[in-house]
Amino acid sequence: MRPRAGWRSGLCGGLVCCLAACSGSSNHDAAEGQDAGVADAAVDGGLADGGEGADVRDSGGTLVPFFAFGTSPEQSLSAGPFPSDLYRDEEGRIRLEPLEDDPLLSRRAARPVLQAFSRHAAARSGFGIAGPIWFFCPKPVDEATLAGRALLLTLSGPEAGQEVPAEAFYSAPAEAVGVVPARGSALLPGSTYGVVLLTGLRTTAGEPVPPVPGIATLLSGEAPGAGSAALAARLRPLGEALAQRGTRSEQVLVASVFTTEEVLPYARALFDAVATFPLQPPTRQVGWDPQTLQPVEAPPVLAAELDTLFGVPLDPYRHNPGLWDWNREDAGRLPGGTPYRGGTGHFGLGAVLNGSLAVPVFNQRVVGDQVENSPLRLVDGRPVTELTALAPFTLFLCAGQPEAPADLPLAVFSHGGGSLRSDAVGWANANCRIGLATLALDMVFHGGRRNTALLHDPPRLVPTTRDRFNVFTGLREGEAGFTPDWIGDRGNAEDSVGPLYAITGGADPLVIEANLLTIAADTATLLRAVREADWSGIWPGLSFDPQRLVHESLSFGTSFHTSLLALDDGLAAIVGSVGSGSMLAENLLQAPSNAVLAVQIVRAVLGLHTSAEELLQRSLGDPVISLHQWLHQRGDSLPYAPYLLRHRPGGRLPPVLHSGDSWDETLYPPTQLTYARALGLPVLTAGPEWTVDPTVPGAASLGGEPAAAGGVSDNAVFGDRRTSAAIFFRSTSCHGQAHSALCSSNYEHPYPPIRRLAAPVVSSSPVCALQAQLGTFLQTALAGGPARIVAPAGSCVELYGP
Repeated sequence: MRPRAGWRSGLCGGLVCCLAACSGSSNHDAAEGQDAGVADAAVDGGLADGGEGADVRDSGGTLVPFFAFGTSPEQSLSAGPFPSDLYRDEEGRIRLEPLEDDPLLSRRAARPVLQAFSRHAAARSGFGIAGPIWFFCPKPVDEATLAGRALLLTLSGPEAGQEVPAEAFYSAPAEAVGVVPARGSALLPGSTYGVVLLTGLRTTAGEPVPPVPGIATLLSGEAPGAGSAALAARLRPLGEALAQRGTRSEQVLVASVFTTEEVLPYARALFDAVATFPLQPPTRQVGWDPQTLQPVEAPPVLAAELDTLFGVPLDPYRHNPGLWDWNREDAGRLPGGTPYRGGTGHFGLGAVLNGSLAVPVFNQRVVGDQVENSPLRLVDGRPVTELTALAPFTLFLCAGQPEAPADLPLAVFSHGGGSLRSDAVGWANANCRIGLATLALDMVFHGGRRNTALLHDPPRLVPTTRDRFNVFTGLREGEAGFTPDWIGDRGNAEDSVGPLYAITGGADPLVIEANLLTIAADTATLLRAVREADWSGIWPGLSFDPQRLVHESLSFGTSFHTSLLALDDGLAAIVGSVGSGSMLAENLLQAPSNAVLAVQIVRAVLGLHTSAEELLQRSLGDPVISLHQWLHQRGDSLPYAPYLLRHRPGGRLPPVLHSGDSWDETLYPPTQLTYARALGLPVLTAGPEWTVDPTVPGAASLGGEPAAAGGVSDNAVFGDRRTSAAIFFRSTSCHGQAHSALCSSNYEHPYPPIRRLAAPVVSSSPVCALQAQLGTFLQTALAGGPARIVAPAGSCVELYGP
């Protein structure tokens, strides 16, 4: 093990040692783990002292800088700013001292977790885009003095020369000042950034914070001593950028330069592996009996049988096209309302066909007779697998399509986390208004895939979740009128989302990354099958028009397909709703409907010392959570978002339409705003209903223009390319607004703190207003001309009456 330097435990390294020398102390010679060469170089450099300010001394009484600022690559993470290119070698590989031995981190999380993080970090070539840039310090800083004193400059990459709006805060768990892009802003992968804190900070005790000794010299590119030459070389571009900005280096308290990790090559390698996977024709088998392991085949449900499958919609919801699965009781909370016992709307449908598609398994492997969760296994940089899984799907055909099933236009729908492919019925109702069939796949660990069995020769996972509840009728097995919906039952949300985040596997970042990328890989396989496979086994003569394919999604489905949607250039249009980024680190730990339970689980799994209340207030204020976000970010959506439109690597820009909402209880609103901005979606408004609540952090960054009465086309311009793109934010909360029959709020807004209401507040869903908008958008997109985007407007009676 290399010697470590770190001021927290009385250690001394780089610029830290200069102050020890200048103070006349001889204690540093006996400091455990002292890097004498680095210390001597700093002393020989004759760095200026820190000036008047907060007097900070180590356990031996030695004066040290306020901000930890070691100059040696051979030091602990908390001995200097992090992230920092000081820790990248000449080949760009990251070289960190064992995180489990870091004097700060070792007090924040379980040692085995940090040991795993150390192994993963050693394989990376760049840092995270979502976590804070930490400036470690021994005294809390007054957050009021941090306002306007953080700068974040882009030094290289597609947006070189731009300044990223930044926010700074003090984190007690990190014992550091953290700097993050302001809400609505995000960093780009594969780019280099410089970050500084400017003079004027004070501690909570009112003491002025002094600059790091020698920081002005380092920013000029001059090394005060041999031990700081590497750091000076890395800081020089930041010094030049500050000079161009008109910021004097004497105004800088502390600084760091770091390079973010590339993600597109990793995703491309995955989809290249999908492209060579031996396709098999889809089958009508939707599952396997868990006792006999015999296949279960779903018969076609034709027009005459649709009322049996879906039930009959009843007044006052006879024209509502939304899904009732989770909110039948909510109807009784409306003024004068009663719980809804009718069926689910099925307007314009001609048949429902269920089956399964074999997909490659990249997130699990077979060890003996057991299936284990696994990171992506790479051979020559390419993901490999020896295991397949049968993923159940539902295909909704429109009236007339069973009789003329060739070259159908198709929407592939991706459902949300903890949900089912049955969510597609609301979208299918809307799609059939314009003759568009709808195909939905079970997400990994969801629906039929919530429980699986391993079959051999060849190895394959088959879905075994029982179907004892019909989500469309609300009837259970044994009740009069029950018929299967051919969809594996939901279970608890943690039964699905828990495995996605590898909760039982110690929340290993690489396993999480593989799980999340598998969501996109499954849909990539489905899209390839739609374009290339023989579907006649599902319905005679069935085929799809590859030129008229669109992707629709909600929540997790929107978020975790960002990588695929950025790289698939064959889609005619893209529709999403309530997508987000930083899904585990912020959404899961701060949005009310997940956070109260998730925070306790994540604290236990990672062995965090940060309190639950601190995580609920600002989850990324925990340094271990921010490291975790970095180490699984190639599976997250935010790093890929800039490539959907703003910096799309392919040719044409697809038309994109999204919807969002304010104070979403399922996914944290500020991260939704940031994700939408990272995508590059122009924000359009329509009266008070379709305007984001201005109290949402980051709302001011959105801007927004009123939607033109006749709609807009080709309104989004990126370089020499343009397309139709927009997002509309609703002023109230309804996470499933694009397909839910009703909306329900269970928590006080705004939050934090999280306060549960005594009773849910139930309201009508904007599902029909969004479906009217969807029809205009897709009809014009599929016609071959510029897609037209109008404001959400319209009633269910207008769409599906009388």
